Amino acid sequence: AAQEAANGHPDAFDLHALAHDNDFLRLAIDGAQIGLWSTDLATGLTASSRLNNVLFGLDPDGPSFDDATWRKLIHPDDLPIVLAGWANAAQSDAQYDVEYRIVRPDGVVCWIQSLGRYHFDDNGAPVRISGISMDITERKQAQEALKLADRRKNEFFAVLGHELRNPLAPITIALEI
Repeated sequence: AAQEAANGHPDAFDLHALAHDNDFLRLAIDGAQIGLWSTDLATGLTASSRLNNVLFGLDPDGPSFDDATWRKLIHPDDLPIVLAGWANAAQSDAQYDVEYRIVRPDGVVCWIQSLGRYHFDDNGAPVRISGISMDITERKQAQEALKLADRRKNEFFAVLGHELRNPLAPITIALEI
């Protein structure tokens, strides 16, 4: 709609339609609880949306944060996974897509899914990575609960099978005789 002109010319922009599309995009981002971020690789500074700061437990109106602040928030066990994801995306020009835990300044551990893409200069060197963050803690907790329920079910059937074998053995022998 944004590229359709009022007079039907396909190359002209309809600025009203473009502004309308941006309103819908902002509504979708807010409704989906998606945080936006962009990291300048030369300075190591990350600018992020209010929601992204909230997801990470930072001041919603806070300034850009540096690489050290961001790294401190990532769970130590997950930092290598996150850094490997960044490196892979930079080398292969692929989308960055990593799920990892963070430890907010208040001590709460949350799961985050980040998706991003590198931006390159004219020489092909990465200059910036921009992306989104989503809190996937509830999904991860549900997955863990399903794994636990499945493990308990398997343990129950193993115990049940063992317990049924003991009393059935004499009955089986008696029937054979």
